[in-house]
Amino acid sequence: MRPQPMPAGPDATLPPPLPRLDPITRLPILILFPHSRCNCRCLMCDIWRATTRAELAAAEVAGWLGEWRRLGVRRVVLSGGGVRNGLLWRLLEQQLGGVPLERTDAHGVPSDARKAMGFGVLAALTVDGVPANVPSATGAAGSRLLGSLTPGSSANWARCLAWMAAQTAPLAVAAE
Repeated sequence: MRPQPMPAGPDATLPPPLPRLDPITRLPILILFPHSRCNCRCLMCDIWRATTRAELAAAEVAGWLGEWRRLGVRRVVLSGGGVRNGLLWRLLEQQLGGVPLERTDAHGVPSDARKAMGFGVLAALTVDGVPANVPSATGAAGSRLLGSLTPGSSANWARCLAWMAAQTAPLAVAAE
């Protein structure tokens, strides 16, 4: 959290500064995303059009090691772009000094499908009406639904529902 400036005068109406306490005190598993690029070219997303290259440099890891040790990080898991980059992998292993480095694939989450799975979980929570934010992390006054259901054309919905129906096995109904 960044400190906020104090009000300039008696009639200034800035909110009071947020508490400076970090709510995270233990973090046994740390998940890192080596870079922010994506080549999926999903129709509903345009992240792949981004021209910026926000990447995790292996040398940056050394600057964070003290904080990670304080939080009790016992394992670092890589996900997303770059997890199959052998050079990056070796550089990170060197910087981590014995902390095991793994891919999300080893935990049943294919690194290429991580975003799709995450959005699927958020969609399911939204459909079920389950708030998915953490008010202490977001600054919200309380729990909130994340996302919205925005109807599109009925032709697209019909095609989507037909596709979903084709993906599921028929339900067996037992006679009573």
